[in-house]
Amino acid sequence: MCQSQAEGGRRCYAHQRQRVDKLEQRLAESSPDTAEHEEITSRLETARADLIQTRTGLQEHITERTAAGGSYDAEQLTANINRYVADSPTGKPLTLPGGSFRVVRAHTSHGHTVLEVTGPTSARSYSSGLAERYTQDAAGKQVTRATPTELQRDFHTMLVLADGRAGAAVRHSGEISAVYSDGSSRGATRALLPIAAERGGTHLECFDTFLPKIYARSGFVKVASIPFNREFAPDGWDYSAMSRVAPPRGEPDITFMVTQDQYEKLGRPEPRSFQDYDEADEYTRTGHTS
Repeated sequence: MCQSQAEGGRRCYAHQRQRVDKLEQRLAESSPDTAEHEEITSRLETARADLIQTRTGLQEHITERTAAGGSYDAEQLTANINRYVADSPTGKPLTLPGGSFRVVRAHTSHGHTVLEVTGPTSARSYSSGLAERYTQDAAGKQVTRATPTELQRDFHTMLVLADGRAGAAVRHSGEISAVYSDGSSRGATRALLPIAAERGGTHLECFDTFLPKIYARSGFVKVASIPFNREFAPDGWDYSAMSRVAPPRGEPDITFMVTQDQYEKLGRPEPRSFQDYDEADEYTRTGHTS
């Protein structure tokens, strides 16, 4: 094993890739059901494992596994990533299809590998993902954008799927926000939200379109709402297009939801409608208003 392997050096990757390619060729040329075939198979498994523990090799592995939009062995991928970052408390860099991130640890959730990421590079890629989803179509205007500075200042956790194309973040207040997905991975939000809750997320807010149903499938409970206010509409809000998911005028209420655990802690509050945002927010966080 080359000395630079822990850092994912290119020379190490080239060496490991050459080793794998040679063993694959030898395996193809060997006769099945022979001792030689079994020996080469065993050596090839070891070589592939070593290759994955280089940065470039792991990046290739992640791209290959997630290319099918989520049809992969998430448990195995999570284990491979955690082995790669195990010796670095501050995380290690990985370039994923959705951007460059510094990965601290990996989690398995609902058939996906979810990565906990940190640092300025991660914040820039995450912010870019939010911006791309925001401009993708009319529904994208529901996404809460955040700059790299805001992500590092106001949030304590950033999570992305293994391909980096979907994410959720947790504010210091416990609000889960800046949730996005480019639509390439089915069940992305369902995979991200439980990990966000584990990392201290207790509540979120969203437009009353198709989003509350998606969040309800992850155990979130509606506790409050306020009317849509055109004064605070997101930039570029398309009332005509959004009328298809928020009839008749494309002006959906803002829905406030809490996790099931938080709902129980608050004493199972009845859902209430408010006119004032601050009152709805306070009710969501405390179960009452002052």
